[in-house]
Amino acid sequence: EKGGICFLVRLRADVLDFLAEQPAFGAPLRALAENLRQALASWFTPGLLAFERISWSSGAELLEKVMRNEAVHPIRGWEDLKRRLHEDRRVYAFFHPCLPGEPLVILHCALVWGEPCKGLHQLLGLQQHAHIHDTAQGSSAPFASDAAQQPPSTAMFYSISATQRGLAGIDLGKFLIKQVADSVKQEFPSISTFATLSPVPGFRQWLLSRLLAEDLQNGGRPEELTLQQQSAYPPFISKAEASELILSLRAVPSMDELLNSRSGFSCFTLLHTMLHKEIFLQPQCAHLHELFKNILMRNAARYLLLEKRRNLALDPVANFHFRNGAEIQRINWMSDASEQGMARSFGICVNYVYNLEQVFDNNRMYLVEHKIRASKEVCAWLRSDNGLVGELMV
Repeated sequence: EKGGICFLVRLRADVLDFLAEQPAFGAPLRALAENLRQALASWFTPGLLAFERISWSSGAELLEKVMRNEAVHPIRGWEDLKRRLHEDRRVYAFFHPCLPGEPLVILHCALVWGEPCKGLHQLLGLQQHAHIHDTAQGSSAPFASDAAQQPPSTAMFYSISATQRGLAGIDLGKFLIKQVADSVKQEFPSISTFATLSPVPGFRQWLLSRLLAEDLQNGGRPEELTLQQQSAYPPFISKAEASELILSLRAVPSMDELLNSRSGFSCFTLLHTMLHKEIFLQPQCAHLHELFKNILMRNAARYLLLEKRRNLALDPVANFHFRNGAEIQRINWMSDASEQGMARSFGICVNYVYNLEQVFDNNRMYLVEHKIRASKEVCAWLRSDNGLVGELMV
């Protein structure tokens, strides 16, 4: 019947929303949601979807939906959208004939020279915050600036957004990435690298909660600074780092209350306070930027590669890319210094790379052997006694 599939998509969205609000009704509604998911999955297979490029001439109604449904990097008006549809950019989406004019999943792609971009400002034209000592400037350059002389060598996937709540759990993103890669490669044979610049949405919350848990476990005792040294995982903060931090903070007025109000405090309390209040970004703490970079980058590597749930990566974005066969190439310091980027992961973003010849092997290795392929640069942030085998992280 006309409109039937659209009705089921909306029905499942309502069921999922009600489940989130009323978990007491969980069992029967979860069964209903799963039955609907299985039915919708058979109707939203890649063979039944239309793959289309979205451009500035696609029509105002569709462009408004692109802006409204952007979940990774919010689009700040029509000028921002026009920039993302420039000749050195590509935006693609999947459509279904039963939901005309409704993009199901949208992917934004940038065409660049050189290595994958390290900073989000390179892709979105953002102004770096003045207080950031940025080391994320890459050698990549927009394709459009000199397209006649030098065609692009890298395709950067920097945003992918699902628009239909009712299709949650139906993985259309991986098929869209593959089709975009094929389309871009056909249009620009010079492209040899397909990479992402992805957020790490769970990192900040994970690190702050773990620091609090460690502090409670250790009773806030200062002598427990070396407790994590015997762990098989890298410490949240080493003894040398803790000592350097305490000595350096004696000269920071905003830390006097914490340093002097207690007879003893743990390094976990101190680190949590510095990170939660973002004191380490203040001008009077400029001498601590390198110290905090090492602490956060090491813990980001641990979070991405070692923290798992049911043998899969704890971070949802990392899990998405690893399931699709990507490998983690680089962790970028202060890549997204926006308010949203700091709230997600202290500004850290990640380059995942899709080596089209290894995607299947990486997917199998991740799902069957529970291993992640990571570059030597990423593995270098972790100790050698953490189960590293060549460039593979167990």
